[in-house]
Amino acid sequence: MIPSGSDLYVENIDNRYIITELRGGFGAEKSGLKTGMEVIRFNGRTVGDQLHLFLPTYTAHHTDEMIQYAISMLFAGRHGTPREITVLYEGGEQTFYPDSYSPDTPDRLLSYKLKDDQTGITRIHNSLGNVDLIGQFDEALEQLLEVETLILDLTETPSGGNTTVARAIMTMVARSVSHHYKRFARYKQRKLEEGKPWAIVRNNLINKLIKIICAI
Repeated sequence: MIPSGSDLYVENIDNRYIITELRGGFGAEKSGLKTGMEVIRFNGRTVGDQLHLFLPTYTAHHTDEMIQYAISMLFAGRHGTPREITVLYEGGEQTFYPDSYSPDTPDRLLSYKLKDDQTGITRIHNSLGNVDLIGQFDEALEQLLEVETLILDLTETPSGGNTTVARAIMTMVARSVSHHYKRFARYKQRKLEEGKPWAIVRNNLINKLIKIICAI
């Protein structure tokens, strides 16, 4: 979902704003909202009257993608302003308050599995701000050392994280790829033979990995 912290997805279907998806364990679902409900007001005003706040001003022709983006941004809400979502439900109007509920705490900080013989997937469960993730991520890497492709799934990290965890994860990934992947192993060996300290080589590897991730 966009933004990444969104807990529901609303679409314009035949000029009606319909909830089509809810993020499990988050405020929108826990407040009682359900897929299929028609939203008639957001924070006391009609949805259509507020979309201009998120639509581009350089053109008067707004594509379906632009409008969907504006809807998603609207329903994500603004920091410090609790959301009120009024829907048609069981023949009448009902208002829900998603921000009165805290997201569930995940049972596991991460999970990992083999997709096939050559591909491993590590999924972070909204725990990028938890330093305990560092050790668990290292264990997951150890279990997936032999795969050619490692996918890091960050789709369920709406709460974000901190630089301590992010740096530790990237350091472990850099260490792993420099040992198990020929391209990075050759780079590491060459730089160490040139007399570069491992800390600098490691940082360079991290920067290379970040560039690859951003390019993807």
